[in-house]
Amino acid sequence: MILMRHKAMLTMTLLFAFLLSSCSSVNVMPAESWKLPAKQNAKSAMIVGRIGLEGNKPLATNAVTVQLWGKGYFHMGNVPRGEEEFLIDNSYFVIPNIEPGKYWFAGFYADGTYNRMPADEKDFINVKPGEIKFIGSFDYVAGNLKGLKTAFGIPGSFELKRAQNPTELEMMRWLLRASKGSGWESDIKRRINVLGGSKN
Repeated sequence: MILMRHKAMLTMTLLFAFLLSSCSSVNVMPAESWKLPAKQNAKSAMIVGRIGLEGNKPLATNAVTVQLWGKGYFHMGNVPRGEEEFLIDNSYFVIPNIEPGKYWFAGFYADGTYNRMPADEKDFINVKPGEIKFIGSFDYVAGNLKGLKTAFGIPGSFELKRAQNPTELEMMRWLLRASKGSGWESDIKRRINVLGGSKN
């Protein structure tokens, strides 16, 4: 009886560990070969950005959580779910084919920890139909706090600093190279023109 109970507990522990790992792992794609998924319809929008290290160095991340305000998302464990994202090995993230609406940046996984954004920094990201929204380039700075606060990514154990690079124009040019045959090309070119990059 004791042996059976032990086996059941072991099975539950392994299942829980599997569910946790499956919820917190996203493949990091190579920047030079990754292809942007096809645009689903005329209203489909996109959010893009970067979280890396200072000096435009890449940071290994495997989750970025952006959620539509008011929408329910299934999640289990410490990493909440959000819209489907693609993490690139140059620390860019791309969240394509989202519906127009009001989004917020819930958190990101870095330095072995899921970092939740503080409640007072949940600035809404208003996304219009067909818009490609660049939400910025940031440098991740790990905090010096130890223990549970750091282990669970509680606000205060990390910092995000605005970075100079890549600029929105640099990211749009990279995105254009990744968009061939996707149906996003004209939207990206239009944004590049608005940013004054059509002559280069």
